[in-house]
Amino acid sequence: MGRFEDVKNTLLKVQEILHKTPSYQVEFLSDVQLLNAQIALSQRKFAEAINEAKKAGKSTDSSVRFEANKIVGLAQVFSNSRGTEGIKNCDNALQYAIGTKDLRTINSAKLTLAEAYLITGKPTEALEIALQVKDYFVSAGQLESGWRAWLLAALVCQQQAEYEKAKEYATHALATLSTLQNDWNQENFNIYLSKPDINHYIKQAEKLAQFQ
Repeated sequence: MGRFEDVKNTLLKVQEILHKTPSYQVEFLSDVQLLNAQIALSQRKFAEAINEAKKAGKSTDSSVRFEANKIVGLAQVFSNSRGTEGIKNCDNALQYAIGTKDLRTINSAKLTLAEAYLITGKPTEALEIALQVKDYFVSAGQLESGWRAWLLAALVCQQQAEYEKAKEYATHALATLSTLQNDWNQENFNIYLSKPDINHYIKQAEKLAQFQ
């Protein structure tokens, strides 16, 4: 948590500087706003995440708008107040991704949409997408997204009372996370583990993997 606060304080100082710089540097400000939104979402500060992502969404950079749209959608879903609108924003991000024809972008958007489906009580759609993107991420060596896709599938199965499947998928999630740890240096991995959302996901995976 301390590292997150250090980053946020640094970003605030950068924002103050950028607000005083010429307009041609506005894209740098959008990048900072996107980082703020990502941190807020990780910390489960959903209103702040939506606010910062909407600011970033005014960027002329389509890739920034894409990431901002995903954050707005997920934060709306997590906040339990605007689920339908959140699904729509996640789907809009997917439609943009499909237009890029970039597999990494497409599958990233699908993973976000699958999580939104899970949260809003659409397990069938969530499981279908989670298993689909899991195959892509694992084969592409994108283990950070891969382990979360495995976990998402496990959480869907838990929601459907398919506990053995949930345990199987959670075990795969933790195994993939372990491989990720070996790929990253320990300092970076420890920073990753300190993220509130990741810490929460790991606890969920461990609990499901220990099911008797």
